[in-house]
Amino acid sequence: MSFEANDTRITSRIIDGVFPDYRQIIPKGCTTEAVILKQDLINTLKISSVFSDSFNQVHFVLDPKKKLFSTETKNNDVGENRSELDAALSGEPIEVNFNCKYISDSFQSIDADSLSLQFNGKNKPLVIRSVSGDQSFLYLVMPMNR
Repeated sequence: MSFEANDTRITSRIIDGVFPDYRQIIPKGCTTEAVILKQDLINTLKISSVFSDSFNQVHFVLDPKKKLFSTETKNNDVGENRSELDAALSGEPIEVNFNCKYISDSFQSIDADSLSLQFNGKNKPLVIRSVSGDQSFLYLVMPMNR
């Protein structure tokens, strides 16, 4: 099907095929959870991005027993940064790397003041949800292996 008006053409077609089930990559639960103020995380990731490497890598360290949530970034040309955040933590300790830009992209879609960061292991995706807003919305971020 195709539509044309003035200098604009819109074309659509039916694609026949089997698509992968996206629900398979969404974790059913989590091993570690951090509930944090969105603005605190925004501010920390802004600072972290200045010190991040060319892959925008940020290293998250969470230890619920020690009540520790920190971010670490390092760039040989600029220096390094370590920030600690106030968060309600539960679950197992975890250290994992993410692209800070991908996490920051989620903030545009979440209106609530608090976020739930649900970690599922070192090589598993991070699920970001609103604490008080739309519970059906989730943002999935894949970890970095470097």
